[in-house]
Amino acid sequence: MKKKAVDVLGRRLQSAEMSSEKTVDKLADGLKDLVIGASGNIPGYSHEKIKSMVEACGAKFVHMNFKDCTHLVTTTSSVERNFTKVALADEKGFHIVSMDWLLHSIKKRVPAKVQNYLLKKSGKKGATAEPKSEGRKRGREDDGDHEGVADAVLKKFKKEVVDTAVKKAKEEIANAVSNKAKVVAAKAALKQVKEGIANAISEKVKKDIADAASEKAQNDRTVYRASLVNLVDENYAGKDKSHAIWLDESGFTWDATLVKMDADVGSELMRMQIIHDNSEGAPVPWIYHHDHDGRFGVTDIEHPDDEDEEHSDQKRAPISSCGQKRFCKDFMHFTGLSWRNRNGVPLNGQWIFLDVAYPETLIMRDDIVKLPGQVEDIMKMIFRSDYLKTYAAFLKTKGYKIRSKCTSQQMDLRVGLACLEKLMKLHESKISWLAETELERISHEKIKNSGEFLSRNIEAIRVELESLNLFLKIYDAGKILTQFPTPSLGLSRVACALNVAKMDPVDSASSEFNGLCEYLHNSSSSHHQHQFEKVLSIFRLERPGEAERFSAWQKAEKYRSGDRRLLWHGSSCASFAGILTQGLRGSGIVSPSGKAFCRGIYFADMSTKSAGYLKASPATESLLMLCEVELGTSLKVSKKIHGATTHKAWRDAGYIHPDLKNVLVPDARAGREEDREFEGYYHWEYVAYDPAQVIQRYLFHIKMK
Repeated sequence: MKKKAVDVLGRRLQSAEMSSEKTVDKLADGLKDLVIGASGNIPGYSHEKIKSMVEACGAKFVHMNFKDCTHLVTTTSSVERNFTKVALADEKGFHIVSMDWLLHSIKKRVPAKVQNYLLKKSGKKGATAEPKSEGRKRGREDDGDHEGVADAVLKKFKKEVVDTAVKKAKEEIANAVSNKAKVVAAKAALKQVKEGIANAISEKVKKDIADAASEKAQNDRTVYRASLVNLVDENYAGKDKSHAIWLDESGFTWDATLVKMDADVGSELMRMQIIHDNSEGAPVPWIYHHDHDGRFGVTDIEHPDDEDEEHSDQKRAPISSCGQKRFCKDFMHFTGLSWRNRNGVPLNGQWIFLDVAYPETLIMRDDIVKLPGQVEDIMKMIFRSDYLKTYAAFLKTKGYKIRSKCTSQQMDLRVGLACLEKLMKLHESKISWLAETELERISHEKIKNSGEFLSRNIEAIRVELESLNLFLKIYDAGKILTQFPTPSLGLSRVACALNVAKMDPVDSASSEFNGLCEYLHNSSSSHHQHQFEKVLSIFRLERPGEAERFSAWQKAEKYRSGDRRLLWHGSSCASFAGILTQGLRGSGIVSPSGKAFCRGIYFADMSTKSAGYLKASPATESLLMLCEVELGTSLKVSKKIHGATTHKAWRDAGYIHPDLKNVLVPDARAGREEDREFEGYYHWEYVAYDPAQVIQRYLFHIKMK
């Protein structure tokens, strides 16, 4: 008996160990070796459902073959009515149990004791039926006698297993919580470090910005003080760095330039200034008067009408609290206008007040960004000293014999520029008079009726204004180059001061570069004298505001636009200083020569034709420009001059660069055709009337044959 109990316990412990290693849902071996059947109507459970439950626990379910059956699950009603399966089970001697036995066995994962679940015909549960045969039933009853001992040991074993598992789970949870706390602490520390770094960076950035702002403010003050010193007229005796234009508390500089035009004797220039001597602290009123004969005089501002003092030396009388009022009073005496209304329409026979733009005062700084090497080479070509001399000679030929050698002549140029700016604002009745003054000031010659054309054409005034302004900028650029210690810094400063178009080198290995070179060489002609030897570099151009101006023109002329082409434009290297600064223009004192048909900007679809305007000597380097031009569909916006040689086809230039999509370029694959009977020019020319029709796209640096 003891041995059998130990065997039962061993089997149960083995079963418990196996079940503890499995998941809760795995019941495959729980009721192994049992053969279970079902009889009658069991509330809540069909026979198929019972079959699934039995087989899920590893037992076997039988419907009718009860030869090896060990348990029959049924109800008290079925036993009382002695159904066939019940009678057969009673005859064979296997256990007749209730559904609760099966549920309990499944829950415990081991067969439950049958004593509490046996069903007999009396309807009472709990009693064990007398065995009707020896054999298998007796063996099972002997096993049941020792189930209590096995259950007790198993319960203890399960408790130990559960306690161990719970303890282990608690330890794992504690470790996880601890690790999470460490992670949270680490994240908090990292966040604090990041905030500290961010604060440090923020403080450093703020400090750098403050230092930069302070440095800029200091530089601005230095520049402004220097500009006030430079504004003092060169004819003021004793002029040095201690003398500056008087700057009042409101920030206004007391400097007025006046001009007067007399039909018989010419123009006169007057400059009224209040000069402050920083060493003595005494502001000095002063007038400089330059008449048409070249004579000049200086007078005390308090006595402008005194004939005896008009040509005497300057007098230094301290300005009292009413000094500015006297300045305003004398200003009204000369102009007939109050100082507050100084920009009003000038009065006939009176002096005219002009807002003269003086050259910028340069400060040598180390933070100037140097230009890329290829761009610097282009700037050197444009601003070479011999090119600047050529440009000045060109202005004297095409302009009005402009003179700019001495400071007084430069002052006259700036006065002429101010006259043009005044012209743009005045009523038509006053324009002719001021136009005469402008032309005489810049040329120093009396030109009869020279202002008649300007007085009737506002657009001509605008172009003339741009031309003269460009000349002054180029002149100032020449001085900039001499003031910097190295040519590189000087060229960088010139590019910044003149607002030169942005130039990005095109990669020589790119399809864009190859497409542009293909257009250059395939649009050349042996009829032309100038031929290309090699393309040194190509630059993609971008002038600020040019694309926006082009779009605005297209929108305004949408009914007359729709013919965009990529065309060539040639000019001398010196002219590119103005082209890259102010864009292509159709007229003015610096407009290119060779305009045989009409006023406007000329282009060609043959590269060698445009090369004829480069004015380049053989074996020299030159510049050639490629532009996007909106020719339009109407002769009112452009003109096409027919030639004998015609491109057979045009193609979309988008293959060169996406920005050129919908722009036409000659199709080199189709070739050209020539009309030998045509008596006009060899090749076509295109004229755009408005600079807004043009976008500068590429600049070619070329070596000529």
